[in-house]
Amino acid sequence: MVLLIPDLNRVARINLKLVFPKLDKKTRDSILKKNYSSLAVLIADLFRLPDLSDEWFKENVEFPDLEKYNELRKKYPDKAFLFLTGHLGSFELLAQAIAYYMEPINFVARNIKPEGLDNWWNERRRNRGNDLIKRKGAVRNILKSMNIGKSVGILFDQNITRKHAIFVDWFSKPAATTSTVAKTALHFKCPIIVISLETLPNGKYRINMIAREYIDIYNDSQLDKETKSFLITESAVKDMEKFILSAPAEWFWFHRRWKTNIISEEDKKLYEK
Repeated sequence: MVLLIPDLNRVARINLKLVFPKLDKKTRDSILKKNYSSLAVLIADLFRLPDLSDEWFKENVEFPDLEKYNELRKKYPDKAFLFLTGHLGSFELLAQAIAYYMEPINFVARNIKPEGLDNWWNERRRNRGNDLIKRKGAVRNILKSMNIGKSVGILFDQNITRKHAIFVDWFSKPAATTSTVAKTALHFKCPIIVISLETLPNGKYRINMIAREYIDIYNDSQLDKETKSFLITESAVKDMEKFILSAPAEWFWFHRRWKTNIISEEDKKLYEK
């Protein structure tokens, strides 16, 4: 389990303190302890992806906003959507749930080493008509997918280099967030769906969704491209924050989310120790 690695465990504790400074240590440690179980669920779900039937999804994954999604799809029958999520809960299972309830998507994924593990992992990810976009050269392939009407999924909650970043607040601290989201959205003027899969106390799952069309931003001639990009990214981040706060034990706290940032020198030193 990755959180048993001392450095990653330390980073997780730092991040929890940055995001929840008013919580006492015992409460933050409790969140971290529950995170172990969430990671175990993620791994178990990955192994069983090929065996999950339509009936299983119907019985074990609820989607309260399905009607809202269907209405949006009817409004834009030929337009590709942008699905945004993060390393929250069973996100590998989420991609399959999207394909079952909504539509197959192409989603961006980084390579895993060794190659054999990468092939094994990706074979499971391709169930239900989904396909992969490799992170290297991702922007070009995202555009190709969207151009032919194939919706795209992006995990947008991790730190990236300054060159490709838009700095917006994640939990009140500026964080380097991919500019690909805004660039894609502005190019296609597409709806953006921020989505997550929450594990319920009974062991089943619920799809949480916030869909926005951003028509006012897309069509506002008084806003420059940089401002539009910031507003779209900021809005998507705030929506993702809501899902994280509703299930804090399910987020990847061990990622150095604020590594490329403009937070205080004191906070930077925490990561460097």
